[in-house]
Amino acid sequence: ADLFLRLALGFVPVTVFLLALELLDNYRLVRFRAVLEALLVGCVAAVSCFFINQWALAHLHLSLPVYARYIAPPVEEAAKAVYLIYLFRRKRIGFLVDAAILGFASGAGFALVENLTYLSSQIGIHPIHGVVRGFGTAIMHGTTVALIGILAKNLSDRRGKERISFFWPGLGLAIIIHSLFNHFLLRMQLLTSFVFLVGLPPLVMFVYGRSERSLQRWMDAGVRADVELLDMIRTGTFLKSRM
Repeated sequence: ADLFLRLALGFVPVTVFLLALELLDNYRLVRFRAVLEALLVGCVAAVSCFFINQWALAHLHLSLPVYARYIAPPVEEAAKAVYLIYLFRRKRIGFLVDAAILGFASGAGFALVENLTYLSSQIGIHPIHGVVRGFGTAIMHGTTVALIGILAKNLSDRRGKERISFFWPGLGLAIIIHSLFNHFLLRMQLLTSFVFLVGLPPLVMFVYGRSERSLQRWMDAGVRADVELLDMIRTGTFLKSRM
């Protein structure tokens, strides 16, 4: 019964996450099926990273704290970013909100497997401890992937093309956040989870808001130029203009 309760707690953060994602998508741009697909892919990425991390720990001869702080973050963030790159290449992300929602969902799937693995290995853990740590982990993994997607999509829209290099800024930021989380998690699990739970969502909304405003200004400038050109053509002043 205790094991069942601990495993059930692992689903609480992800369930809340999915409800929050639905509320974020005011215009219903992302199908719920796509969110579930991203969640599943995140689970697969977590399982893959589990075996990669086990192999690396056995062959690199590093202590667990060192590996968790400096090696695991780039490995796991790169694994989570692969799905977003795939979506971009298949033209399945049209707006910033798509990148944010599908990134969060993928990260939540990754956190689900991580939480279930952690909770199933702990004996006598307090339910509150499990929930707080689970939410902290889910927020961290969801935030990092969302930031990768938001920054890449913003660069892609402003440049009018898609490049793999557009993922580097977000990936670097994600690795830093992940590393900081692991630095403090090994010492103060509850406090670290709580701080990241409170601090990371505003960071995502800040980056998302800045990206939206930047994209809006870029689009407005393009629209104004098109309207001015059309007006000159209609009034017959185009031939006298510099254009």
